[in-house]
Amino acid sequence: MITETENQPSVAQMLGDIGNDMQTLVKQQLTLFQVELKNDVRRAVVPTESMIGGVVAALVGGVVFALGIACLLPVIWPSLPLWAALAIVGGTLLTIGAILILIGANNLGEIKPPPTQSLEGLKETLQWKTKK
Repeated sequence: MITETENQPSVAQMLGDIGNDMQTLVKQQLTLFQVELKNDVRRAVVPTESMIGGVVAALVGGVVFALGIACLLPVIWPSLPLWAALAIVGGTLLTIGAILILIGANNLGEIKPPPTQSLEGLKETLQWKTKK
């Protein structure tokens, strides 16, 4: 005849199972944290690319605009074709650069800090494990 105590796991087995479950939980939470962090980095790349494009366009536009102004200064009565063309192109590039920088800055502001939910869960798990 089988008694009830023979069907129940021992204390050592239960503690071993708890330890294994804790290890699995910690691994899962670390994986979740890693995935969330990778997603945040991916979301940061697009606004950063836009901002870099804006800075490059603004620099090129600034050079061309400066050339337009430089061509304007020696001419008391403007000879429209050279300096006007340079100023129009430079002003257009400066405008495009400023717009791209603003778009990138707005999108970058929407990025959230590292995932707090998975960090909190990991902290709770580690605190519970150390209390054993």
